[in-house]
Order: sequence, then structure tokens, then C-alpha cells
Amino acid sequence: MHMRKTTAILLLSLTAAAARAQLLPGVPPPYTSDLKHVTVNDDYPTPTYPDGNKALHDFLKQNLRFPQEAARAVKGAILLMRFTVSKDGTLSDFQPLGFHVGEWDTSYATPGLLPEEQRKAMLPHLQPLFVKEAERTLRLMPKWVPASQNGKHVQTTFTLPLTFL
Repeated sequence: MHMRKTTAILLLSLTAAAARAQLLPGVPPPYTSDLKHVTVNDDYPTPTYPDGNKALHDFLKQNLRFPQEAARAVKGAILLMRFTVSKDGTLSDFQPLGFHVGEWDTSYATPGLLPEEQRKAMLPHLQPLFVKEAERTLRLMPKWVPASQNGKHVQTTFTLPLTFL
């Protein structure tokens, strides 16, 4: 069976804007938007992967796999995952926030269904495959460096886009 090479691509320039920490009293939100401009608050407490974004990219490139069961139907997908980074850096509470299929494999078709109908019917079955793989990979990660506020570690949430190719 054809093995699909998976590459996890982080949108590093968006990582700071994608990080969503719990709203803390007296601290401006992590970013604001007037629908034309986005302003990132660099002072907002944000957790980080040990050794930075390149190490995170390398970890995902090495460990994130394209779900075998989805390989016949799609050629790529993006999954937005939110998780909690505790005060000790442990990851938990994994939640998918968004899912988008990149390119459909047009050679895979069910007789009697139009391609668009088939795609809509398949989406609810595909997303859990990618969520399961994302959770598996996130659970393999080492503890993160937790966010700090006023010199103390704080629990935050973080949103990470995962690209499956």
C-alpha cells in the first residue's frame, strides 16, 4: 500500500496570534481585531514548546502521520487543535476547532454518488481520523514551558494549526 509522507507545517508567523490564553484580570487580550487589522499583544502570557518553534516543527515532522484510512480519499488536510498547557507544562483537554480538507482524490468515487455529495457524506468520517492522530501526536510531546504572569506559571490554552500532507 502506498505510504504517504506526512509533513507538519507550522504557520510560525501566526503562532503568537493563534495562542489563546485564558483571559486574565488586568491583562489585555492576546490580540484584537477590527476586521481590517490584527494587533498581537506580545505581553500576553503564552506557553512555548521546549527549544522553540523550530523544535516544535521538527517534532511534528517526525511524529505526525497522515491517517492511513483517509489516504484513499484526500490528499491533504488542516486541523486546528486547541489544548490546555497546565502550570507544570503538561498538555490536556484536546479540542478540534476547525477542519479543512485540502484536495480530494478524484479517482476514489462511489458509484451513484456525485463527487460533491460523496465529499459531504465523507467529512464526518474523516475528521475523527485526523483528530485521533493529532491527539496521539500531542500526547507524545514533552512538557511545554508554561506561560508566566507576574513571575508565576499560569494555566493557558493554546491553538495550533496542524497540516497533513
